[in-house]
Amino acid sequence: MYSSRIFASIGAVTVAALAINVFSAVKVYILPSKLQRYAHASTDGNPPWALVTGASDGIGRAFAEELALRGFNVVLHGRNKAKLDLVKSELQQKHPETLFRTLVADASKVQCVNCLHGEENESQHPVDFNAIKDALQDLHLTVLINNAGGGSRDPVYLSLSDSSEERITENRKTRLP
Repeated sequence: MYSSRIFASIGAVTVAALAINVFSAVKVYILPSKLQRYAHASTDGNPPWALVTGASDGIGRAFAEELALRGFNVVLHGRNKAKLDLVKSELQQKHPETLFRTLVADASKVQCVNCLHGEENESQHPVDFNAIKDALQDLHLTVLINNAGGGSRDPVYLSLSDSSEERITENRKTRLP
């Protein structure tokens, strides 16, 4: 009799844990997104904008499309102007009521002082942060999707001494320009 209560308790705890796991897995699809709280106009009446870095293809492009579907105007960031212009025109056709802008800047070209060994990185075309600030200044930017970056060309586990100084510096300084 005492053992049946123990097994019943263990069963109840197991069923409760399973129910919690199932709910946690499906709540993403059941509960409404909280993204809409950022889709508000500014006090001046300016519409909400989202900035998506790495928006020329892949996940960044998908984020840009989802944000456009949810009522955001979208700034498409990338390093390839031709790709960004193509994405912009395709998204503009799908979402004619949405405004799109492009922002071309290569995150791997950020000028960096004291990057490695105290030397300054002399980039061919450094990123002009003031120009980026000026380009975005008139927008009511409420969402940032920081998707810029690059994939690994090498094995995941690589000795630091096997990496070139240039590659280490590039990985350290790649960030939203």
